[in-house]
Amino acid sequence: MNEPSLYRHPDPIGNEITLTQIWGIVVRRRALVLVVVTALTLLGALWGLLRDDRYQVWMTIEIGQVPAGNSMRPLESSSQVAARLESNTVPRFVRDHRDRYERLQSMAIEVDTPANTDIVNVSTQTSLKSVLETQQILELLAEDLISEHRGLIDAYRSEYESRRASLAGNLEGMRIELARIENQVTELRPKLKNTHSSEATPFALALVELERAQSNYRTSIAETEKELYKITDSLLGIRETRGVSAPVVGTKPEGAGLLVVMLLAFMAGLVLSVLIALVLEFVTGAGATATPAKSPISTTD
Repeated sequence: MNEPSLYRHPDPIGNEITLTQIWGIVVRRRALVLVVVTALTLLGALWGLLRDDRYQVWMTIEIGQVPAGNSMRPLESSSQVAARLESNTVPRFVRDHRDRYERLQSMAIEVDTPANTDIVNVSTQTSLKSVLETQQILELLAEDLISEHRGLIDAYRSEYESRRASLAGNLEGMRIELARIENQVTELRPKLKNTHSSEATPFALALVELERAQSNYRTSIAETEKELYKITDSLLGIRETRGVSAPVVGTKPEGAGLLVVMLLAFMAGLVLSVLIALVLEFVTGAGATATPAKSPISTTD
């Protein structure tokens, strides 16, 4: 009498598979898993060692300031400068200098504006071998912006210098006139003192008019001097747009370090090897026929 045969039926593809079954498959195909994980980890380490590390290079530009009433204001807001750099200055700079610097075509130049400041940061990433060239590029780009602002700032300076010269000329004229009036007053007072009372009236009236003019000139001179000081302070407060310092290079490379790359490669290898093992398991199971296996306790009549 034959005992019921034992058959090996793989789970049909599409049925739920449990973690226990996955673990069993991984254990059975551990050699495959080990090879795939090791290979990807080594590839990740090799890539991490041979890759061209990228370093951040940035330059800080301080926006110039010009007079605005009794205070100073930026020539342009940092957001306006950033928008113009991105839409106009940078594309024009790339077009004008691409023959000299081939890497400009692939260089990503970023513009950052810290909140509530007159600062604009221009940055990019580069390899160690291209650091000097990248610094030159950022300096030239900053000079383009500085040149654009220089003309506007010079116009403000010229206007205020013209106003100062005009006020200084008026002030000098008023001082000369005041000195003349004071001389007349000095000459008239002794005459009025020594003149008979019946003849003193014209001298007294003239002295009153001269003293009134003297007072008016002194007031005008004081106001003009005050305005002149304001204009001088405004001229001293005008600040050119400038690079705060030479382009700075970051001390650490951007992106993931070697250990992180190896860890990511290890995880990717682990996932990939498990997927390969599952696919092979299901393909092998689906392609095999249900072959009976003899039971060790079966007998033949």
